[in-house]
Amino acid sequence: YNELVDFRQKHGHLEVEMRGPLYFWMEHQRRRRTREKLRAPLSDEQIQMLDNIEFPWIPYRQEAKWHANYNELARFQMDHGHCKPTKSSPAKLYEWSRDQRKKRKKGLLSKDQIELLDKIDFP
Repeated sequence: YNELVDFRQKHGHLEVEMRGPLYFWMEHQRRRRTREKLRAPLSDEQIQMLDNIEFPWIPYRQEAKWHANYNELARFQMDHGHCKPTKSSPAKLYEWSRDQRKKRKKGLLSKDQIELLDKIDFP
């Protein structure tokens, strides 16, 4: 944690080198937060500490991909008047929308993601 804080102070961001020690440590913290196959999930205090340094819970590449899918859903909403793609819609959009509903129920979406989805009346 302290190395990550030092990195942020030095560079002004948390975009660490891929495959480096900090990268793997950050990935481990993300898994701990979602409790994926781990016996030691992050405590509320640990999550707060990471939030305080603006820890990217969603890796930057995944965030860009999420926004691309969101934009596609927003276009779908404008064209169809709703955000409920069916199986006859493009499969990628249907599956992505279904996954977002599941993640929302499990509390796995960021505050920003929830706000964006709410803007387009995502169910």
